[in-house]
Amino acid sequence: TFLDGTLQLNAAAYLYTYEGYQDEVELFDATRWPITIVGNAPKAENFGIELDLLWLPTEELTLGGNYSYTEAEYTDTYLLTLDNDPNLPPPLFDNPAPAASPIADRQDLFVVDQDGGPLKRIPAHKATVYANYVLTMPYGSFTFGGTYAYTGEQYDRGIETELFRVPSRFQVNLAVTFDDSEGKYSIRAFGDNVTDELNARDISNGNDDSNNNWRQTAGHLYPRFWGIDARYRFGD
Repeated sequence: TFLDGTLQLNAAAYLYTYEGYQDEVELFDATRWPITIVGNAPKAENFGIELDLLWLPTEELTLGGNYSYTEAEYTDTYLLTLDNDPNLPPPLFDNPAPAASPIADRQDLFVVDQDGGPLKRIPAHKATVYANYVLTMPYGSFTFGGTYAYTGEQYDRGIETELFRVPSRFQVNLAVTFDDSEGKYSIRAFGDNVTDELNARDISNGNDDSNNNWRQTAGHLYPRFWGIDARYRFGD
């Protein structure tokens, strides 16, 4: 703590090592084409640091924030399949001679060793900053708050390629809350994603299947919305 106890800083570092790390991926199988299953990678590692800051510059104002940095990767040979890159359509590389599949024929194009590659859906950077200000009145108090949250880019599959990159995103939330002086009820008006960002949560890519035709889709977080909620405490 610093500044007579009004400033608090916490920091942590961690290192996790895994054997048989489990995740749903598209594994290479020479006899059955690629197969999407929950597989076990031989080894993986997750290293990171976390910082958390809380400051009370006045009795009414609270400022805070946190930041995390993460390096999460496979640390041993782990063969995954890349079969839905429109720049490498498997049928063009098929071999008329007997073979399991074009992917088995051309492993140099469609099979990726993920040793040193990132674990899926784990961003390297995440951060949040927030502020709250309390205005006290004879009949109660108003709390004005705002939050900015940032999530760095990540990869929707365990392959670090632009095809599966989920872009970084941010979101701003605002709220004002009234609490009566007797602690019986509170009313909150809020706005989430007030800048109405179109934030992708995940990326999905089709292949040469006639139902997909290399289609790329994304799942998105919710758009801007506003709301009011209330709480009432019964009894003494």
